[in-house]
Formats: sequence, structure tokens, C-alpha cells
Amino acid sequence: MILREEPLCRHCGAAASQVDHIVPLSRGGTDARENLQPLCHSCHSKKTASERLQGPHSSE
Repeated sequence: MILREEPLCRHCGAAASQVDHIVPLSRGGTDARENLQPLCHSCHSKKTASERLQGPHSSE
């Protein structure tokens, strides 16, 4: 549903293919709509890699 409503990546504007948690579940984020955003594969991979480097309880 999110990708139908918002088909472009919020970071770069390319076609979105994945739904991302803005605040990861591991940091207390939820599955609520306001915590979800559409991202392309590349942006999602970069964001996930950055979050892994920061550790599960770091704040951004």
C-alpha cells in the first residue's frame, strides 16, 4: 500500500522498491505508517549499512 501511494524513493527520487522503518524496530521503532517510508534498493542498503555501523541502540 505504501509503495502504491508513494512510488518514489524519499532519499533520491528513484522508483521505490522497499518499505523502510525510519526508526528501526531494533531502536524502538514501530510498524506505524508514520514510521515507514519508501526507498529504492540502493538507498535502503546504504541506510541499513549505516545503522549496523552505529549499533542497535545508537541515536541518529
